[in-house]
Amino acid sequence: RDVPPQKFLQDVYNTSRPFVWINTGMGRFAGSFDLGKRYGFAYVRFDTATVYDAVEGNGRTFTKTEPNAAVIRITDPGRCAVLATAISSRRRVRIPYIVRSGSFWYVVDSPFSYATEADRYLLFADMLHDILGENHPVSHSALIRIEDTNPLSDAGQLRAVADILSSRHVPFLVGVVPFYVNPAAGMRVAMSEKPDYVDALHYIMERGGSIVMHGTTHQYRGETTTDYEFWDESRDNTLPVDSKDYVERKIREGILECMKNGVYPIAWETPHYTASTIDYQVFASHFTTAIEQRLVLDRTDESQYFPYVIFRDMYGQRIYPENLGYVPMESDLKKEEETVDRLIGFAKANLAVRDGFATAFFHPFVDLSVLERLVDGIENLGYTYIDLRDSTNTVTLDDRAIVSGSASISIRLNEQYLREIFFNENGEVARREVSPDRRSGVVQREIKLDPKWIYAAEPTEYQERNLSFWEKVRFEASKFFQRVFKSEPPHAPAIVLFLYDPRASGGALNDQSSLSGVFRVLNIPVDSAVVTPQAALRPGPYNIVLVPYNVTDTLTDDQVEVLRSYVEQGGNLITDFRNPVAAELGVKFLDAAVRVDRVRDRLFPEELLRWRRGEVMNKFETLRDDEVFATDDRTQLPVVIGREYGDGKFIFFGTRFDPTSTGGYSRYPYLIQYVEKFLSLRPIVRRDQLEMYFDPGYRHNISIEQLATRWAAAGIRVINVAGWQEYAKYTYDYARLIRVAHANGILVYAWLELPQVSQKFWNDHPEWREKNYRGEDVRPSWRYPVALTDPGCLAAVVDYERRFLASYDWDGVNLAELYFESGRGVRDPRLMSPFHPSARNQFRHEFGFDPAELLDPASPRYWRNDQASLSLFVNFRVRTIARLHDTFLALVDSVRRAKPGFGVTVTIMDNLSAPELRSYLGVDVKELLALRSKYCFTLQVEDPESMWSLDPRRYETVGSRYAGIIGSRDFALDLNIYSLRSDSMITPFPTRTQTGTESYWLVNAAAQGARRATIYAESSVNPQDLVLLTSAYASQVRLGRIQDGWEVVTPVPIVLQLASGTMEILRNGERQLSIGDGKFLLPTGSYRVTLVPEGVRPFQVDILETRILSITGDLLSEKSSQRSVEFRYRSENRCIVTLTKEPFAVFVDGTETAFRALKGDGRFALMLPPGEHTILVVAQSSVSYGVDLTSFWSSSLIVVFGVLAGGILIVFYLIVRIRYRSIV
Repeated sequence: RDVPPQKFLQDVYNTSRPFVWINTGMGRFAGSFDLGKRYGFAYVRFDTATVYDAVEGNGRTFTKTEPNAAVIRITDPGRCAVLATAISSRRRVRIPYIVRSGSFWYVVDSPFSYATEADRYLLFADMLHDILGENHPVSHSALIRIEDTNPLSDAGQLRAVADILSSRHVPFLVGVVPFYVNPAAGMRVAMSEKPDYVDALHYIMERGGSIVMHGTTHQYRGETTTDYEFWDESRDNTLPVDSKDYVERKIREGILECMKNGVYPIAWETPHYTASTIDYQVFASHFTTAIEQRLVLDRTDESQYFPYVIFRDMYGQRIYPENLGYVPMESDLKKEEETVDRLIGFAKANLAVRDGFATAFFHPFVDLSVLERLVDGIENLGYTYIDLRDSTNTVTLDDRAIVSGSASISIRLNEQYLREIFFNENGEVARREVSPDRRSGVVQREIKLDPKWIYAAEPTEYQERNLSFWEKVRFEASKFFQRVFKSEPPHAPAIVLFLYDPRASGGALNDQSSLSGVFRVLNIPVDSAVVTPQAALRPGPYNIVLVPYNVTDTLTDDQVEVLRSYVEQGGNLITDFRNPVAAELGVKFLDAAVRVDRVRDRLFPEELLRWRRGEVMNKFETLRDDEVFATDDRTQLPVVIGREYGDGKFIFFGTRFDPTSTGGYSRYPYLIQYVEKFLSLRPIVRRDQLEMYFDPGYRHNISIEQLATRWAAAGIRVINVAGWQEYAKYTYDYARLIRVAHANGILVYAWLELPQVSQKFWNDHPEWREKNYRGEDVRPSWRYPVALTDPGCLAAVVDYERRFLASYDWDGVNLAELYFESGRGVRDPRLMSPFHPSARNQFRHEFGFDPAELLDPASPRYWRNDQASLSLFVNFRVRTIARLHDTFLALVDSVRRAKPGFGVTVTIMDNLSAPELRSYLGVDVKELLALRSKYCFTLQVEDPESMWSLDPRRYETVGSRYAGIIGSRDFALDLNIYSLRSDSMITPFPTRTQTGTESYWLVNAAAQGARRATIYAESSVNPQDLVLLTSAYASQVRLGRIQDGWEVVTPVPIVLQLASGTMEILRNGERQLSIGDGKFLLPTGSYRVTLVPEGVRPFQVDILETRILSITGDLLSEKSSQRSVEFRYRSENRCIVTLTKEPFAVFVDGTETAFRALKGDGRFALMLPPGEHTILVVAQSSVSYGVDLTSFWSSSLIVVFGVLAGGILIVFYLIVRIRYRSIV
């Protein structure tokens, strides 16, 4: 691929026009022509050994992180000028880096490769002026951008930033994300819901700030500003839903939200600078200006930054550079200042470019003194901060526009008024105009603005009028009280009554089973009631009543009235399809109908819900205050709504909920999220013992500290981390991962994927790469397999993995998927292995022929004609895989014996459910089960991809099969949850990724089928699902309602989730305090849990009590006090317990033991030995306890005083505010 055509070389040699040759191919050129005669230099070689790490040119020194270079020798200095020199500081070697001979230029490497902020790339960027004849005066401009602001940003901090910059007369940019979304917390907050944030943005605009729209949600499946928006981090690829229509919809949603709040962006910034070529085209069709780095191709390693403005890129946009980076938040201010000094050094390096920019961004939560240091430091270098409003920028939709500078715009109206607003240089409204009449069609405008002015145009349905004085007073009072007193309603456990018809069949039977199944899968107790005309409905004790559409046909008028009255008096109800209960609750059905088969969920709109079969839905009217949860994707008509009725609420599905499955997973995967968000109800039980896979390659944009905090909160207690993250210049920081995970109560297993070791190992040893029958390197999927049939390779791999396991404090190892990955076996001959010479020689020695003959159609041993010979090769592969497992289990067993509590898992494909895997992959579970008599390990069974779109409850069957073979449930199941389905696949599920109800059934069934389960992967599971998997995992728990509480029988430790404000319960008559948010950790056993009667307890000293927050083993008993906690546990592995307080002393089985407490996020972790033990943790000395008690009483008195003083201040504030407004 690096060989240029001869005709091309001839043209280059003969041309007299300017030509730049970069990097490789010069050897071919030199071999074809006399370069010394023509250009005055000779090609020597391409050097990969010397390591060139710097470049000198134009009187400056630049870094060079890509170590290779072509070596040339100057033969005629009069003909060839050396403009820059590459240097190897290690070997003290200097070679020409950039040379010029007349109009011919040569750069001996790619200056774009591994370019950093102070790289030789800057030298090349400056020389482009000479190459292209673009010589102009030196000018150095700067931009500072306040980054990642969103509706949850601190408004006061944003105002402080604006004050600092405006006081220095520094114009600045603010990256605005109009919606904050956190699926894991069930949050979607619009800018409109946070008036303080909107006010802060107005304040910024009035002080020289320009708004840059930084995406719409800045997330795809994760949390805003942490996740990408137009890139799938879990696959490191373009979005599965990527399309022009998808991106158009997102952009429109963001612009509308901004303009609705009087916030007017004039430029675009792609979240994390990462999107597809399709996306960039859409961005450019709406924003003429962007400030960012750009992907050149649809790959994250093809990113490019610019040291100057690109006035028109390939998409037609003007691109302002971002080339310095940012200041990360550190606990030590000195470290932040050191980062600032480094950024200023980068800015100094950019002075090498005659029109070089210095652009940095800053997060408003970082210490503001750091911002001052950064801004002043860049300005002191001679840079001038520019105001984006001084240039022409346009933001357009078909029906609205934002302009700075001068531009021609077109706005399409549809019987609407046109509202036009002009903002002056101070961000104040200078003029507002509304057309005197409604208009239709395209309206043209020629806009010419003064510097720093902004123009905005949008349609409106109303003529404007000014508010009266009293309207202003009422509005201000309402807005104030909403800010001060609005809070999220507390969550309570769902208590469900399910009305059903035992005579139902077909789709009606499925529908009613599905509606209740959504709750049962999360182990929410559901009481069922048969509906007959004579039945007395008593919904009072329940906070949700499920009313499937088919049941409503049998309800009497009196029964319908009972349900209506129940909702009106504060109850919650869910129903579907056109039915009399919905009509009685005020849903007005229209005669018109629409066919629905594509639905867009409003809470999680990233993925379209595609139904296997469509359904006709009666249109129905919605009210202004309805919460719309899902719409028909074609017509945008509401399909699912939530509505308040009296003191209660109901959720209504316009179609049948799910007439296809009996599990509720075929149409609407997110019903439980609607219940949590709208009804403020949640599952009552969690089993916080999730085990998950973690591949750092998919999480390079988030710190391990953040991840560990999320994992702990989500109930993850074991992480299997990819053990192959080793590359030529980088190895993952496993030690830090383990340290942080342990501090947050998480065990860490090394996840090995033999026959892969690492990409580096594969690159370093081409002689050991696995081969196909044609002798070609073979990689059937993502792995880099090596030939473990080669004795030298096997010995090297064993040694490598021994050192890897010994180098870090692992809690265990997962020997996963050790097989010959080969597609469909002999039906995919070019993917089949092993055909490394070592394997072929072994087989030939044993059976007398080359196994490659089995795949040669011309051979008499061709597999279609000689099944007996094929059987020999299949059995050879099976025995080889078994032997390799024996080898690596022996290695792992040596580690286990030296490290008590070291866990060992062997993950194997399930060839009992899919017999073809024996011939495809060489796996045979029974062969591996025989090794259990020799080694101690947990067998983990993984079903093949061909089964991943079957009924998610299949794992109960898989578990029963293996329990029968093994004789117990002492094994594990491996679950795969990621984006695996294509749009063309016809499945019972509406999504590409197993999400919502489907994912809960997977985990629920796995917990029924086996003692443990491991889920792939923490990055690919949707965040909104991750937080609920622990409830699905509690399927072994049995719950029953009693008066004032619950009967609980649990074989595993669980967390009971009661109403958010619940602080205390009685467990078998003994008091127990919450670990937060109404949650209570219960050991294994049988309990009667009752609520402690509420009373006025303003001073609760017992909040000082020491409590267990989490434990990786089985908690058998627990008793807490204010100074200590005593508990008993059982664990096959090392056990980590986390506590609310730092331990002072630890006693194991009555003996005081040395310990080291690790500080995690809001917790302290202790590592405990394997086995069954009784532990006493003393959390405080007598002195420290006295200090805490004194602090408690003094702070309580301060709070009382603060409440009284605050009340007085609120009264004064309201009086002053209203009087001030009346004067204005």
